Amino acid sequence: MKNKKYQIHMENFKGRTIDNISRTKHLVHITLGEPVEGVEETIRTVKTGGICINVECSCRMVNGERSKIIFASNDLFEPKKAVEWTSDFDWNVQGENLFDELSHKWLEKNEDVFVRDYRFNDFGDLALYLSNGDVFEAIVNVSWEDAWWFYRLDEKSNGFVVTGEGIFYEKYSDE
Repeated sequence: MKNKKYQIHMENFKGRTIDNISRTKHLVHITLGEPVEGVEETIRTVKTGGICINVECSCRMVNGERSKIIFASNDLFEPKKAVEWTSDFDWNVQGENLFDELSHKWLEKNEDVFVRDYRFNDFGDLALYLSNGDVFEAIVNVSWEDAWWFYRLDEKSNGFVVTGEGIFYEKYSDE
């Protein structure tokens, strides 16, 4: 695997809680808390939001045991379950689309979930294996632009950016 040198950065995901799943337009944000020391299976003791993963490519939360897609990025463009689709449906209104509804429901049911492990392949696809058995997947599906990236929320640190053209570090800037 040629991306092995980047795996050291993904090690930072292990043991962190899923503190939030949100979005800005079509950009999905996964906020991971500070690592939990001495975790007993699914007990979360710290919620501070240490890393933000921004996903612009296809992504989904799945449960392999149940062969179920829990929510996915294309759910952004569908109305929530209780609303019938119409031609004037505005997917960008917070809380009105299926992604917002399903991700919020998942967060309510899974407040103590943390990242147990991860996989990162040569294409830059990311899988976060969670303590409840679910898996969050970001699948690079573009050949030219940003697919997903992350940065630490509590530092002025460089961003780690995965694109269809490769992986690079984005310099932090105050400007």
